[in-house]
Amino acid sequence: MADIIEFPGERAGSLEQRLLVAQEAQLHVVVGRTIPESDDILGHVVAVGDGWVAMVRLSDRLSPDGWTFVPLDDVHQVSVDADPDCFPNRALRARGHWPPTVPDRPELGSVRSAIETAARSSPLVTLFRELENPDSCVIGTLVDLDDDRVGMRLITPEAVWETDTTSYDLDDITRVECGGGYEEALHLAVELLPSAPGPSGHTVPT
Repeated sequence: MADIIEFPGERAGSLEQRLLVAQEAQLHVVVGRTIPESDDILGHVVAVGDGWVAMVRLSDRLSPDGWTFVPLDDVHQVSVDADPDCFPNRALRARGHWPPTVPDRPELGSVRSAIETAARSSPLVTLFRELENPDSCVIGTLVDLDDDRVGMRLITPEAVWETDTTSYDLDDITRVECGGGYEEALHLAVELLPSAPGPSGHTVPT
């Protein structure tokens, strides 16, 4: 991957500037984060807010696998491929997955607005609390949200809705995802249950 070395502007070379340039030019990026043992995120930047960044995440088969939202403060490395015709971009174009899809009305000033954007964009939202539980996440539909906590109706790995609402502190959330293949599979499977609610009207990365 050819890293962009210089950028115009007052904040030339900053991580945020790299993200903005990558977004504008639709360049392939690898984003590393400060959270210990966290995975790098490969894909394309589609929105940069005051507090969070949204990316279309690529699978290891170079297909879109939903949106990932992470705090800008957690980003410590941004590697940008300066070639707009690099292999991942050409593969996406050849498969009809271009340009990268932007989530529904992205607002990324805070973890709350990132969750709201995810909930507008996909019926299921995935929350990560990597500092507390680095190897797990929770998936469900948004029930309530304020400046301190988020309430979710969770879905089990067997694609069954849990009965009660589970709440989480927003301060503990380090990553938000939605629209990926696993979330789609859970949603399709749970919709086959007689008692399943049916959120609809969402877009997914294509």
